[in-house]
Amino acid sequence: MMKRLFRRGLLGFLIGIAVQYILAIVISLYLRLGYLLPYPASFPERFGGEMNTVMTVTVICGGMGAVVGVISTWIRARSKKMR
Repeated sequence: MMKRLFRRGLLGFLIGIAVQYILAIVISLYLRLGYLLPYPASFPERFGGEMNTVMTVTVICGGMGAVVGVISTWIRARSKKMR
């Protein structure tokens, strides 16, 4: 069970990062920026630079994906156990 949760969490982490970049591309195309903006423009001042901002946003989106992956696996396992 723990192995499955870990695998789903890792997969969710990677999917969360991929979704974040896909959304950044779509939003940048929609706004016709001409460049990729993977974070809101006001974030670099708050987080101390562009690299810190990119890493923070990537970890947050990956973490959200990991949480969704683990919770969905845990709920599925509990529903099978109740049957």
